[in-house]
Amino acid sequence: MTILSWHRVAPFGPGDFPAGTPLCRFFAWNEAARHKDRRYIIARDIYTLFAAFGRGEAARAMCVAHLARRPLVGLRVGGWVSLQLSAPDRTQDGTVVAAARELVDRLLAAIGAADEAAHAAVFAAFEGLSAEIDLDAMARRRPRLLPAKRLPAPRRVLVIRLSALGDFVQSLGPFAAIRDHHAADRLALLTTAPFADFAVGLGCFDEVLIDHRPKPHALKEWWALRRQLRLGRFDRVLPAAPGRNGRASPRDAHTRMPISAATGSTQSTSRRSSC
Repeated sequence: MTILSWHRVAPFGPGDFPAGTPLCRFFAWNEAARHKDRRYIIARDIYTLFAAFGRGEAARAMCVAHLARRPLVGLRVGGWVSLQLSAPDRTQDGTVVAAARELVDRLLAAIGAADEAAHAAVFAAFEGLSAEIDLDAMARRRPRLLPAKRLPAPRRVLVIRLSALGDFVQSLGPFAAIRDHHAADRLALLTTAPFADFAVGLGCFDEVLIDHRPKPHALKEWWALRRQLRLGRFDRVLPAAPGRNGRASPRDAHTRMPISAATGSTQSTSRRSSC
């Protein structure tokens, strides 16, 4: 028999991360947004379960079971959640469990961490889990555990995000939406040098290209850009701009942009390893 118990959502927000870090900005943006990013919802569920079950190794196991075996959050209403207090069926080792455990461990390890790599690892873990389960279904008011949708026909897609850190963090939602929509495709990101290493660590992209912002008369650098884009043989170029809920809108996910609209001198830095 399943036992349900109502609990307040455990306090978990931007104050749990050093000021100015990606997760601090991500949580702050979601707290102000009317439509919450699915990763924000799932992260708060994980922390609520972790607190409700004692914050030890057993609590971590329950968080993993929630993501990989059966949702332990039955319903969300305002600042309250109904939790299933009975233990779920024993989780079996496999890719889903491994991805769920990776997310739980990375999220809890990032609390209080100033290292951007720790924050990027959380987003990469979300992408890894999204390859196994449907994150949208898990973030519903009544969470459901459904397998991820598989998309065939690989294509080459270039995503562009050139802006300040705050805008870049707000684009994490669109990055995830584009990755989901092009799950079977090869994604490259064009961004500026300060965000290249963080973008590599996200695990959303197979390749990160750096925009060196050439001057208008730097013909050699503009020619290098032209050559870089031609060698990329991109089938689609997408601007990454946040929608109302922090994710790309359907229009953004499907919009084709001409290659000539991409600007900046580029340099390849890395390949995606965890999506």
